[in-house]
Amino acid sequence: MRVVFLGTPEFALPSLNRLHKSHDVLLVVTRPSRPVGRRQVLAAPPVFDEARRLGLECIQPSDVNSAEALERIGAGSPDAVVAVAFGQLIRKPLLRLAPRGVLNLHPSLLPRHRGASPIQTAILCGDVETGVTIMAMDRGLDTGPTFSRRATPIHLDETTPGLERRLAQLGADLLVETLDSIALGRLRSEPQDEALATMTERLGRSDGEIDWDEPAVKIHRLWRALQPWPGVHTFAGGRTLKILECAVSRSADCRGPAGHPTYEGGKLLVVTGDGCIEVTHLQPEGRKAMSDREFSLGYAALMNAKWGR
Repeated sequence: MRVVFLGTPEFALPSLNRLHKSHDVLLVVTRPSRPVGRRQVLAAPPVFDEARRLGLECIQPSDVNSAEALERIGAGSPDAVVAVAFGQLIRKPLLRLAPRGVLNLHPSLLPRHRGASPIQTAILCGDVETGVTIMAMDRGLDTGPTFSRRATPIHLDETTPGLERRLAQLGADLLVETLDSIALGRLRSEPQDEALATMTERLGRSDGEIDWDEPAVKIHRLWRALQPWPGVHTFAGGRTLKILECAVSRSADCRGPAGHPTYEGGKLLVVTGDGCIEVTHLQPEGRKAMSDREFSLGYAALMNAKWGR
């Protein structure tokens, strides 16, 4: 099948590589390069670099729906447009440009977890499984009819980056299989069940504030979900503490009110609403990252303060 590929971050790379091997990728479309880091050095998206490595033509329009972009996308008469984590709203003219429309790889089992943060939200909700869905895009937000889905369990200690890597590979395999079946006329789309639909929100720094009255399992899910950004934090003695690594503690030595920290037996434990969290690495505001032992020795005042608001 002749396809135009739309994608931006690392999540899209397995799909681009699989499509390049099994289908005719006419053009790659990605987001414009942007300044990153303290020095604001201009950096291209991962898909741009990968397209160049594969020898594929790549464009970076500021608006994929512009007349110029549509002309470039339609120039090779693609059978389908494929979008994987592209990050721009796609309007009706582009949705109708190719005979097969725009197929999208979404990292959840639609209609559950539509929207901006499906991977993080699956972990936050304590879902035992998630997966990937291939859908035909329409004018709604992840509301189009679906062609295929594939599920995978969420491991108890899995963080967002690890789950994202697995879903990227799983989705790439399913995407190619789905395109093959569509090309042979063996697969048709089915409408989503709106009664089962849930929506996710875009996450920000404030979402990472720990409420120590919550159970330890839920706080650990928050930490797992918000890696590597925005991360989780708490407040102690008027300062912000970033919790860089933590786990649910099985120790019986952790007692006291929620938000009470102790350092006993070589472990920094914080009491929660149900159980305790063991913090192994953290970073006080304006300071370097450190181990639990370094923190306990250097920040006695904060070890004696209640954590949280």
